[in-house]
Amino acid sequence: MADNREVQFQQDIIEAMTASGWLAGQASGYDRISALYPEDLLGYFREAYPERWEKFCKNTPQNPEATLIRSVVRELERHGTLEVLRRGVKVPGVKIDLCSFQPDHAMNPEALARYGMNRLRVVPEVAYSPHQRDNYNPRLDLVLFRQWYSHSNAGTQERVQAVGRECQAPVPSGSSDQGPYDAQDRAAVDV
Repeated sequence: MADNREVQFQQDIIEAMTASGWLAGQASGYDRISALYPEDLLGYFREAYPERWEKFCKNTPQNPEATLIRSVVRELERHGTLEVLRRGVKVPGVKIDLCSFQPDHAMNPEALARYGMNRLRVVPEVAYSPHQRDNYNPRLDLVLFRQWYSHSNAGTQERVQAVGRECQAPVPSGSSDQGPYDAQDRAAVDV
């Protein structure tokens, strides 16, 4: 159980991020099996590309949400996060772009509007392992999501620890100072 200082520190970070436009999320919104935040994945695609969403639903009338998530997970496993972000996911009849990069100029208002639809979310106390057991339930103090994927999936997650009233420098993922390593989940275990 986290002490009061850690909880307050996390809350201060969340408040600062939400004041800057980030969304606050609940750990229950994170899907451990797919390692995605489905609400943001589906919400972004529906908002940014409504015509593509309608076409996708027409092509896959049986549970299009689950089909989209399975397609994204399959492409992530095949090609990795960066490739999927850059190229999107192609399913029969529809190209699914999963994020919008900042346009070089404002000459295309649609591209600028889609860029504004990107979702940034901070979620506290995320139990991430799909291999949870009675005595094993690793969690991350804060997880940052852009759209739907955790920044830790892209290899940029850093952990910040509060020690007394001081704050240590962030510890890069994979650092030997990060704590015990869980080979099954390929991630550091927060103890």
